[in-house]
Amino acid sequence: MSYVFVALVAGAVGVGGVAVPAVEPDLRFHVSQYDAPGVDKRTPESLGAEWISVINTGPTAISLKGWTVGESQGRVYTFGAVVVPAKGGKVRLRTGGGVDTAADVHWNSGTHVWDNTGDQAILRDPAGKTHDLCGWGYLAGRTRVKC
Repeated sequence: MSYVFVALVAGAVGVGGVAVPAVEPDLRFHVSQYDAPGVDKRTPESLGAEWISVINTGPTAISLKGWTVGESQGRVYTFGAVVVPAKGGKVRLRTGGGVDTAADVHWNSGTHVWDNTGDQAILRDPAGKTHDLCGWGYLAGRTRVKC
């Protein structure tokens, strides 16, 4: 499920005040593995297993340079020179450190970023405009959510 920021759909109201469904943006959050498997020990393996991905369903590749991913406690990651391929291309932002590739970039955080009991990811364009949201609450046994 994709959470669309209210400001994006304000004014998109149909007859009688009924909201018109928001059109999903070409670039949006895809999946969040917000709770790394096993015990959260802040090890490289544990931090690397916590991630969130973005997907591009549009017809052209999209540069993420200057785009940000933030979370509810105010931590923010800014993308460098990474491109999300067109037509289903994905890029995964891993919490821990590592070597960036075309498919995986790294926050290089020494601690877990996403709260297991509930959090919200915010995707913003280089101008700071909110582009997409992905939120979750606690559900026993669940470790990932489709955005």
